[in-house]
Amino acid sequence: GHSDDHGHEHEEEHGHNDEHGHDDAHGHSHDHHHGDVDAHAWLNPDNAALWLSAIAERLATMDPDNAATYEANAEAGRARIEDLKAELETILAPARDTGIVVYHDAYGYFANSFGLNVLGAITLGDAASPGAARLSTIRANLTDAGAECIFPEVNHPDAYVALVTEGATLRVGRPLDPAGTMLDPGPALYETLMRDMVQAIADCAAGE
Repeated sequence: GHSDDHGHEHEEEHGHNDEHGHDDAHGHSHDHHHGDVDAHAWLNPDNAALWLSAIAERLATMDPDNAATYEANAEAGRARIEDLKAELETILAPARDTGIVVYHDAYGYFANSFGLNVLGAITLGDAASPGAARLSTIRANLTDAGAECIFPEVNHPDAYVALVTEGATLRVGRPLDPAGTMLDPGPALYETLMRDMVQAIADCAAGE
């Protein structure tokens, strides 16, 4: 069945998270326990802005002749991120109170940054497939918590989402792509990734 291979697929995609070493303590080096350490820090634009400064400083140290260019680029990038953040906050304003459910526990930075009401995730970690008991508990809890929207995620089976929403009044939003795996690499990648996610959430909250 596909339930065991989507974990491996995801492991390759997220191979860059391994250096955090947060897995080893659990003795499962193949799992990413996002409940303990959410590796998706780029979903908070303030972090992205900090990284631009750190990258510029590093490049300036390695290539001092072009230090001014690196700093100017970082400054322009930070200004773009500030503008982006303001734009995203405006789009999300009507969705603030909507109870939303995500595919896996990867949206902590995002929810905190934008003040979203993320009620929970349907899988415990990247490799965990929810069993029937967990699904019915999730369904009951979500209904009690007032969940309105649930979001699948790209590269993950939609079957779980269908199981959770069966008989519930949840609207299913467009699949989210927190790592931008479906987007073309390039200078607009970050803005496009964030805009797409925010718009998907706003649309579902608005009943679209």
